[in-house]
Amino acid sequence: MIIGIDGNEANNKFRVGVGKYAYELLWALYRKIDIKNEDKMSFQIYLQNTKMHDLPDEREWWTYVKIGSPGWWIEKDLMPYLWSNKLRKNKPPDVFLSPNHYSPIPIPIPSVISIMDLAFHKYPLYFKKSDLFKLKYWTYFSVHQAKKILTISHFTKNEITKYYNIDKSKIEVTYLGIDKVKFNKYVKDKKDEIKKLEIKYGMKGPYLLFIGTAQPRKNLIRLIEAFHEFIKNHEDIKLVIAGMISEGRGGWMYDSTFKIISDLDLKDRIIMTGYISDKDLPILIGGCKALLMPSLYEGFGLPVIEAMSIGIPVVISKNSSLEEIGGKVAIYIDNPYNIDSIVTSLDKLISLGKNELNRKIDEGYKWVRQFNWDNTAKKTLTVLNAFKQ
Repeated sequence: MIIGIDGNEANNKFRVGVGKYAYELLWALYRKIDIKNEDKMSFQIYLQNTKMHDLPDEREWWTYVKIGSPGWWIEKDLMPYLWSNKLRKNKPPDVFLSPNHYSPIPIPIPSVISIMDLAFHKYPLYFKKSDLFKLKYWTYFSVHQAKKILTISHFTKNEITKYYNIDKSKIEVTYLGIDKVKFNKYVKDKKDEIKKLEIKYGMKGPYLLFIGTAQPRKNLIRLIEAFHEFIKNHEDIKLVIAGMISEGRGGWMYDSTFKIISDLDLKDRIIMTGYISDKDLPILIGGCKALLMPSLYEGFGLPVIEAMSIGIPVVISKNSSLEEIGGKVAIYIDNPYNIDSIVTSLDKLISLGKNELNRKIDEGYKWVRQFNWDNTAKKTLTVLNAFKQ
């Protein structure tokens, strides 16, 4: 069986969101195929740029195919390539997997796509017009063309059925996972590394941590306003906002974030780090007092389980996928549109006694055992295997 995969999201220096999902999924699939490869599976990973060094090495059953050049690559280069192979009977893939919303249209072989979230349906004004057009229409056609759809939470599965009138049997939930080598309870013991990172970003003293690309649905404005109120009674703590701003594809509509930090005179209390590397991310989480995610909408919320796996309490919104992912372990913000509600949740966090805090941390360790990339790969392979010729 030959499986074709769009590897471009994984072949990216700045991996967040779908990029991280694609990268971890490729590695998990690679690990699933043992040396004997008794199922006789082979993978063709299609790229528009030269393969990055940290992607899996080529094997007889795992190859990279560089096609064309950047710029409308899926339609300009990938689609003609797949059709050419099909028409020439040149061993085309049995199935094509796109780890994002976008598939070649039309495609000559069965396609499987992955959908992270449908925030652009719920909050269209929070997206740039050019991105919104692409997300709305290309996702629509990709969804209806796909033989199977992978998604990362039951919440998003329900969203897909709601917005696209797709039967639930066509959608498979494959939770995201945790790299247990990087994210584990021993990270907090790396005091020297935590100290170096604090010096690097000027994070002297205790800090609360937000992780996410700067964009409107992350609710940063209200978080900053809530933090401004919160520190009136907690003067020694800082807020670190970590995530892409201008790096890579960058964030968007974030000018008001910088403005409110300035207007509220919080430049000495709020640190915006920009993109954090995979190497630094666990250390950054390990040094914080709590992870904050006051989002208006999430398809999963990967930092939530990464923080829990390290033993860091989380304060998250009570909406979208976050209740599903946070379970009974998280501290919830009942109304993330309300600044007082955010402050109340932060106060609840700070007021936790040592025993209650340790209990939450232990519950978090147990809760996140269900999230691992091997399970993600196993479920994904089960879906793909159904198309074996």
